[in-house]
Amino acid sequence: MKAGGFFKADVDGSLGGHLNMTQSKSAEASESFRVEVQVNPQGNLNQYEIALNQQDWDTPNVDYLLQYDPRGLPIKVPGKVDAYRFMTFYLEPTRENFEDFYNKVVDPIWIAQSDPNAKALRQAQQSDKKPACWRIFHRVTFVSRILQQFTDDDASEFAKAARSLDIESNWQLIQTLDPLVKQKTESFVQLADAVRQALEEHLPELVPHNRDIIDYMAQYYGLSEDS
Repeated sequence: MKAGGFFKADVDGSLGGHLNMTQSKSAEASESFRVEVQVNPQGNLNQYEIALNQQDWDTPNVDYLLQYDPRGLPIKVPGKVDAYRFMTFYLEPTRENFEDFYNKVVDPIWIAQSDPNAKALRQAQQSDKKPACWRIFHRVTFVSRILQQFTDDDASEFAKAARSLDIESNWQLIQTLDPLVKQKTESFVQLADAVRQALEEHLPELVPHNRDIIDYMAQYYGLSEDS
């Protein structure tokens, strides 16, 4: 899991067993499909304050001072995303995908203009036939944010307890528990039992918050309560 970088997913059109089309390729081809996605999220999570001699954030050449905690470590901004995961799905063709693309995705003003790409899309539109189209679907399946400081009156009891153990985000908590529970993810019930045991043995301060933690872990492993 990364907060930035270049991701590439190779998807075989025959996976899943639900496609109603047969794809073929030449003997020279090495891949059926390729989806290349580049993401550039903000990488700096640290907290800054404006220098005392600067009164206006819009002033050119403003000096921003990195903030540190009493131990001399940089303070991260509560609420910022420190880890996330997304998945990409190559969905089978349907006429609904055609209608969604031209009616919800493409700007009707832009497609009427003289831009070469707009012209190409108009030529491929075929509104009278509405041919079935493939669809690429991206979905974020897990998000972790920096927890509020335990000194913050608005912080949740879980955030205060985690912060008191130097756990600054859900992702850091998951990294701590993962070696202890990753072999117990066949079902939600099995995972919940493993998380409770891990907390009792290694992080007893967080036992009162096991329900929230189980939910975080289940989200990370892609499990639902009925699984």
